[in-house]
Amino acid sequence: MMNGRISVCARALIASTALLALSPAGAQDHQAANWSTHELDFQYMGFSSRYSCSGLETSVRQILLQLGARDDKSLVTPGACSAVNDRPARIAGVHIKATTLQPAADANLANVDAYWKQVTIGGGLSDADCELMDQVKTEILRLFATRNVKSSSTPCVPHQATLIAPKLVLEVLIPAELAK
Repeated sequence: MMNGRISVCARALIASTALLALSPAGAQDHQAANWSTHELDFQYMGFSSRYSCSGLETSVRQILLQLGARDDKSLVTPGACSAVNDRPARIAGVHIKATTLQPAADANLANVDAYWKQVTIGGGLSDADCELMDQVKTEILRLFATRNVKSSSTPCVPHQATLIAPKLVLEVLIPAELAK
């Protein structure tokens, strides 16, 4: 009789482990969500590194997509720039219109099945991009549902290289179809 109980328990444990393995991020990371559109005029101002308007547009677009923003044509458009002929400038700007997932207040009203996914931004960037990572952390991340945000760089000091290439590690809410 005891062997039968152990066998039933073992089979149940194996079955539940298999179900968790099939789940994109584990059952505990499931979240009911809705799409929400946010707009932001993002002005980058750097002392150690400079971007052209098109360079900033490309970098910000890539970061937004990494964070799970919907890939809409109007995601990032050029903004105010202090340089002519698309040269790197101390001040460059873009307009962001990002559609991102936000946790649903009521699961019955949710229209998207979502999961929390760990994302790393940066790390491969040069140490001069510390200022961009700082501004992403304070301005752009608020457009997204995030948790467990960690920065792996030292504080940015103008005109000085950092010891560690800037990197943000965080969890962001993404649609279930992207979590697979």
